[in-house]
Amino acid sequence: MMKYINNLTISEKHRLIIVTVIFCIGLLGASVWKVMDSFKDQSSKTEAIAELEIRLLRIKNNVLRGELLQMFVADRKSQRAIIDDANELLNDRIEALNFERGQVNTEGLPPDIVQSYKAFSTSLDAYLDFTDRNLHDIQTVMPEDSLRYVKVRDALLIDLNKQFTPVRENAANVVAKTQAYKKEIISEYSHKRTTAFWILATIAITMILVISIFIRAVSRSLVVQIYQAKDVLEKLSQGELPVVDEARGKNELSAMLNTLRLFAKQMHHLKEFAGNVASNNFEISAKMFDGKGSIAHALENMRDNLKKSFVQEAERKWTAQGMIDFGNITRYQENVSVLYDDALGYIIKYLSANQGTLFAIDDHDTNHHTLKRVSVYAYERKKYINGSIRIGEGLAGQAFLERELILLKEVPDDYLKITSGLGESLPGFIIVSPLILNGEPYGVLEIALLSEPAAYKIEFVKRVSEELASLIKAAGINTHTHKLLKETQHKEEKLRLNEEAMRQTIEELHATREAEARRSQELQRSYSELELSKQMMEQASSLARTKEEELLEKDKSLFNTRMANLRANAAQLSGQIKACIDTALNASRTCAQMFTVFAEDSELFPDAREQANRMLQSILKNNSTFLATYTLWEAEQLDHNDQRYICKPGHDDTGRFIPYWTMQGNEFHLEPLVNYTREGDGDYFMIPQKTNREAVIDPYLYPVQGKDVWIISAVAPVIIADKFRAICGVDFAIDRVMEMIDNVNWRDDSITIALIANNKQIVKISSDNTFTGKPSSCFIPDAIMPDDLSESVEVMWEGNTYLFEPVLFGETNRPWTVCIRTSK
Repeated sequence: MMKYINNLTISEKHRLIIVTVIFCIGLLGASVWKVMDSFKDQSSKTEAIAELEIRLLRIKNNVLRGELLQMFVADRKSQRAIIDDANELLNDRIEALNFERGQVNTEGLPPDIVQSYKAFSTSLDAYLDFTDRNLHDIQTVMPEDSLRYVKVRDALLIDLNKQFTPVRENAANVVAKTQAYKKEIISEYSHKRTTAFWILATIAITMILVISIFIRAVSRSLVVQIYQAKDVLEKLSQGELPVVDEARGKNELSAMLNTLRLFAKQMHHLKEFAGNVASNNFEISAKMFDGKGSIAHALENMRDNLKKSFVQEAERKWTAQGMIDFGNITRYQENVSVLYDDALGYIIKYLSANQGTLFAIDDHDTNHHTLKRVSVYAYERKKYINGSIRIGEGLAGQAFLERELILLKEVPDDYLKITSGLGESLPGFIIVSPLILNGEPYGVLEIALLSEPAAYKIEFVKRVSEELASLIKAAGINTHTHKLLKETQHKEEKLRLNEEAMRQTIEELHATREAEARRSQELQRSYSELELSKQMMEQASSLARTKEEELLEKDKSLFNTRMANLRANAAQLSGQIKACIDTALNASRTCAQMFTVFAEDSELFPDAREQANRMLQSILKNNSTFLATYTLWEAEQLDHNDQRYICKPGHDDTGRFIPYWTMQGNEFHLEPLVNYTREGDGDYFMIPQKTNREAVIDPYLYPVQGKDVWIISAVAPVIIADKFRAICGVDFAIDRVMEMIDNVNWRDDSITIALIANNKQIVKISSDNTFTGKPSSCFIPDAIMPDDLSESVEVMWEGNTYLFEPVLFGETNRPWTVCIRTSK
């Protein structure tokens, strides 16, 4: 039966309950009608007894009222009117008694009552007949004959009493038997009524039990499935993925359970998809909903965006690490030849290339028409056997002349071959990059690869080419400086010898003067020699001045070398700061992409706020350098249910979803975001809201767990249908960036480093934390502060040199700058 009930639809179950209730009510009504019909006989008997009692009572009253007797005992003088009207009174009483007797119905009464009533009626007729016959005797007695009147009256009274006694006794007998019969009927009626009551009560209770059992069976078939659906929904709302058995019924609830089963299955697919994406497996396809629908498309878009961000981040890290390692390799190498070999070898290996050569401007060619090969890696090219080419000759000379990178995809057969233990093969691609610094070319880097290089590798070649240009320039300056130093030392030695010769000559002159005092001819000769010595001293003075100028030129060359190294170090520090902040920006971007799915399909994520909080907690827990994670939604944009959450944890009096998560030890701490609509304090929300772009908010004080902390915010907007909906952000303390600057040690006390935010406020000055938040004019004169922080700038001002290196973050348009100040 339960199987049959489970297969019924809800409307069919409802109709079945109604039919059962109507049947039971009809059965109970039929039982009541049957009992009531059994009471009709008792009712008719009771009515007959009651009617008989009423009639007897009226007859008895009419008879026993004494009016007939008064006609016999009335005073003939004072009550003459009664005697005269006796006939009329008698007729009225006879007529009334006959009417009452005519209304008596003895049908259905017991025979003894009927017999007693007949005896009563007979005695009543005799009594009335006696009265009628003897009333005339009373009326005819003369008033004067009182004696005769008394005798007649007394005789009549005696006979009247004899006639009245049977009437009274028969009436009492009828009344007594009637009352006894009535008590019997009432007792029988009471017994039947009690029996009927219990029969009806038993039937009613039985019907109630039957209806209750049936309704419970129907309800149980509904409630069990409703509770199953409730358990599944509760587990889903708590973030669990329950296993839902297939419902075998054919009703609506079974269909709903099967739908929930399919939904839970899709959530398992979603969990598997999210886990693979979190593990950087971006090749997995979205299995949920068979890859169809807006959710699957949104998840695939999220996967593709995350893959793109991951690849871009990997490429950025690869490039940054390559530049850092390149700087470490070339920073402290003083031998130019070894420096070129190490630099070229690292570039070829890092690019997984096969061959490479490095050309630089020939220092011996004063017209700079020749490029000299300064280093090769795995090259066997006969074309460059002489080690130099002219500018404009070949790909290298052409790239140098045009100052543009050349990517050769179709390499001629006779150009070069790549050799290995397995034989020879033609390279697939040739990269020829000019080495340019501040618009001036200093050489050419040529690289041979078997496969086409990725765009980020070509970008790395461009950046490293600039560094190589700086190295070649610095090497040329150093070489020239060494040459000048040697020439100066040679001239100094020559001057010293001349000075020694002059000293000896002067001594000889004194000796000769004493010896030739006697001889004027010798004196004249000595005078001539003295003049010669004077000329030699003038020459020595001129050489000293030349030496001073050469030393100044040497200082200038050393300064240029130093600035080239400072630029490389500034670029390295900029890359480290960028990598640190981009990590937080990538986390915010990933979070925003996931929240987009929650908002677009809010019906499928009824607990979107709980899931969002768990994601923010996970990001915060897995990144020890993060201070806080948060999100801030426009009104009614997440699940359209803000009124439900007014003043609840992570919400304010508007009910907007604005959780701010921090950690105390291993405990999560939740606060609502504040000041998000206030200009300045609310820049972390208002800037992405206005620009619809990612933003790195310049350092500001924000209350965290009751304490004001200098923080940096990396914020990504949530954009749905080209409309701003919310932000996702990561805060981290400024201490991490400060440590990077404090850890820089260039062994030179004349160098000071400052990090300047986009709002022209100081983030950090090396070895001094007191300037944080102050204007840049405290360190950099306003006259030389660049308006555009996205460019590399070098400025001389009042004996100091200021070097500005940009720090660019993600897809923002709010760059910072690293400023290095050094004395001239």
